[in-house]
This record gives sequence, C-alpha cells and structure tokens, in this order.
Amino acid sequence: MTADRAEGLARTARALADGEVTSRALTERTLARIEAAQPVLNAFRRVRTEAALAEADAADRELA
Repeated sequence: MTADRAEGLARTARALADGEVTSRALTERTLARIEAAQPVLNAFRRVRTEAALAEADAADRELA
C-alpha cells in the first residue's frame, strides 16, 4: 500500500468516526465505481448490492 493510499484510508476513517460521512455513502460510492468499471474489467462475478447496503446501514446504526 502506498503512503497516499494509506493517508486516504486514514482520512476516510476519521471522516466516518467524526460523522462527516456515513458507511452507506461510502458503500454507495464504491458500488458506483464497481458498476462503472465492471463492463471493462469484469472483476466481479457477483455484486451483492442489497447485502452491502444493509451491512452499511447496520454499521451506521452501531456508530450512532
């Protein structure tokens, strides 16, 4: 992992802990990136969108 990527992850974790962003928002952003790249990369055999969003919502409830 590069230093830039580690800093980005640390910044995201701080924003999540500080309530500046939600788990759901991060998950939605990631799902959108997957959807955009999937036709070209075909990197995922199956994307469990509903399950991912449900888990993100549960994480948000725990953080509240």
